[in-house]
Amino acid sequence: MGKKKSSYKYSRSRKPWTIKKIRLRIQDAMRAIEPVFLGTAGEDYDPDEMERMMKAAHAYSQLGSKLRKLTELDEIIERVESLEEQINPKT
Repeated sequence: MGKKKSSYKYSRSRKPWTIKKIRLRIQDAMRAIEPVFLGTAGEDYDPDEMERMMKAAHAYSQLGSKLRKLTELDEIIERVESLEEQINPKT
């Protein structure tokens, strides 16, 4: 079997992200979704748009849940690192 050729896009998309970078991406996505179900300038959506609104609301909810979990994880990591420094101070 021949060696697979790796594309630039594939290589670029596989770089690991930090929790902070993921949190920023989720916040950006939430900002992009928010106007869909809040409406723009007080205008109402047509009934045909209801499915789009519901999908956006679901995505918003899912992103919020993931953001909360990542925030908690980030706080736990900071606490553990602080405790490790207290136990093993660098001299």
